[in-house]
This record gives sequence, structure tokens and C-alpha cells, in this order.
Amino acid sequence: MYDYGARFYDPELGRFHTQDAFAEKYFDLSLYQYGGNNPMLFIDLNGDSIVSISREQNKILIENSPLEEGGENFVNTIVLNGRSVKQSDIADKSASVVNDAMLAASDTEVEVTSGKRAVKDQARIMYGNLEGKGKGKGVEAQLKLYGTNGDKVIEYYANTKSKFGEGEMKSQLESQINLIGPSKVSRHCSSDPNLNVFDINPGSVNNLKTFQNTIRSDSRVTKIIPYPKDPGVHIVIKL
Repeated sequence: MYDYGARFYDPELGRFHTQDAFAEKYFDLSLYQYGGNNPMLFIDLNGDSIVSISREQNKILIENSPLEEGGENFVNTIVLNGRSVKQSDIADKSASVVNDAMLAASDTEVEVTSGKRAVKDQARIMYGNLEGKGKGKGVEAQLKLYGTNGDKVIEYYANTKSKFGEGEMKSQLESQINLIGPSKVSRHCSSDPNLNVFDINPGSVNNLKTFQNTIRSDSRVTKIIPYPKDPGVHIVIKL
């Protein structure tokens, strides 16, 4: 039996054995239906609701069933930074994870600031974080964030930054990332189509502690680096 939170699912029979908590709302489908009997379009996150995920331009819109009996459907919005995040960077599974955290934190809109990155973008972002000031930024903070291979790029920056201007330093960092291997430096540069790596703007979340704790406890999440250890809420999900 698979525990979906509100109901248990029998994988051999392909059935839930208890009624949907909102069964009266969907009585014309079935008291035991999943995803509105249309699992290609709808996702039943917790075994107690129907969720529709749609996409338009730089937004992912997630329609949720009411939180209380007699309530109305409502929409949570994930805004994608148009400069650096594509729709393909956030799969439906990842959107569902973020939606659950939004529900826990009573948020209706959050922003994804970064997804998959080209090497040039990775060099630009690393440079900005190394040069920047504040939580999660600067050489010492970035050394705590990256692994061994990322640290090599950071150490190169620290040892040579006095020799180059901004443009040339970014080019030098790009060369170092290519030399080491982009995916070894950052998962943002991974070419694995089954891996979603993205950052949430902490300033777009109302209750950041609850939001991050919900992400951390979600079994679908491979890794989270919370703010302020990372300048953003860094999330890795294996599809």
C-alpha cells in the first residue's frame, strides 16, 4: 500500500480503498477516483484533491481544490524569471513539490530565479556572488556552498581577481568551469534531462522557515540548500 497522505493506494489493483475527502464535490466521477479520472491532465497530490497544472509564458499556474469543505478552488502561481528560467526547467513533479510548500507557508505566488544554466551564465552568477556582499555571498560563504570542484573555481578567482577586469574575469571563470567539467562544478549545469535544479527567490516567500522545512521533509526532493546558506532556496529533484 502506498501512503498518499489522505488515502492509501493499492498498486496491484490500481485503486484507493477509502473515499476522497472531497468526494461529494466529484460524485459524478467516482467516490474513489484519481485525478478527475484524467491523470494525463490532473495531478492528485495527496490523494484528497484534484490539481490542474497549466503554463503560460513565464508562469506555472496550479489550480488547487479547496482547503476546507465548501470552499472554492484557488490558484497558486510560480513565476519564472524570464531571463534565466525556461518552462522545461520545472517539471510538473517539481511544480507539485513547490505547490505543497506554498500551501504549508500560505503563499500564493513565489519566484524561481534560476534553473538550468549555460556555462557562461554559471560563470556570471559565480562572479556576482563572489563579488557581492550579504548573506551567502563573498568568497568564504561560497566556499561553504560548493563542493571540491566548485571550490577550485572560487580559489582561482581569489588568487587572480587582481589581474583581471570584470569581463575578463568572467571569461576566465568560464574557462575554468569548462576545464573542470560544468556538471562537476554545479548541478545547474547538468545535462541530465531527468534532473530539475532550480532556485527560489527567498524574498518572494512569506513564511520562509515553513516553506523550507516543507521542502526539506518532502521525500520527492533529492537535495535542498536553504537560504541563507545559499543566496536562493536551492532545490534538486530527480524526476
